[in-house]
Amino acid sequence: MRPVILVLGWYGQGNLGDESFRRSFKLLWPAFDFVFSGSVPADQSRFAAAFIGGGNFLDTNFPGLSLLTLPVAFVGVGVGSKVSPAFVEVLQRAKAIVVRDEQSVGKLPSGIDPAAVMTASDLFFARPAHTLPEWRGGGSSDVLVMLSEHFMARPNAPAWFSDGWTRFSRSLATALDILLERGMNVTFLPMSASPAHSDVRAAEDVLRQMENRSKALSVSSFVSESMALQAVSRASLTLSLRLHGMIFAAAMGCPFVALCGHDKSHFMAKSMKWQHSLDIYTATWRGILQEVDSALQGSSQESRRAIEEARNKWLAVSEFVTTKLWP
Repeated sequence: MRPVILVLGWYGQGNLGDESFRRSFKLLWPAFDFVFSGSVPADQSRFAAAFIGGGNFLDTNFPGLSLLTLPVAFVGVGVGSKVSPAFVEVLQRAKAIVVRDEQSVGKLPSGIDPAAVMTASDLFFARPAHTLPEWRGGGSSDVLVMLSEHFMARPNAPAWFSDGWTRFSRSLATALDILLERGMNVTFLPMSASPAHSDVRAAEDVLRQMENRSKALSVSSFVSESMALQAVSRASLTLSLRLHGMIFAAAMGCPFVALCGHDKSHFMAKSMKWQHSLDIYTATWRGILQEVDSALQGSSQESRRAIEEARNKWLAVSEFVTTKLWP
């Protein structure tokens, strides 16, 4: 029988970025079968091991984590400024820990064997180029915008957070109005459209502030990974606040501007040598347009090399994790 691996992460929540990891696991470990779950099951007898990842969720109280008894490997995780106490214990006993940027290494808790730690990149970059659509948007006038509801102003949020979204959304609306006046076609595409976390709400907030809102298109229904990848492949440019919107574009060679509002985006932009990135809390509409124009006019060879290096690194990661779990 083939070994069955339990993969724990933000699965089954309708988020395209997290769901994209499923195929990467299957490509990296073709000899295994996988069960993806958003919680730890009480009965773990059918599993040979547990992979935790990918993504950034080590600051959360993951459902059922205290029940986990399997040998563990963390795969493609990001580590922010805080790690929940429950995850600290699991990290300290993990056989292998693969983080997706160098900054995460320095944020791991103490008590971890350095020989168990390896740096790779985002799990999506494990996919070979031939498994992705070919970018063909060079002659297109389509601009794809991927926002995130997580950054929107909300009750009880710190003033800097809510004020930051207000300024950014206004600046983005102005920049998109100008792109529409230039003859570009603007489409808002949600990477999550679930009732709990809908990027459609962020798109609607920006649209309300646009003078040319009637000329823009906002997709309000569920979008599959295949649909999102095809949309990026046809676009002349992607503007993304979603980390995996940036990653989809980078992986296919579509010009993009990384609108960074979280450490994980800043860390990824630095590690992958992305040339066109902005902090949303300081971005102006002029700054957004400057990065848009620069992205449309050139390409980053450094970024392309970083992507190829990431793909090659994941092949080594596959062997590293397997050897650590079953020496």
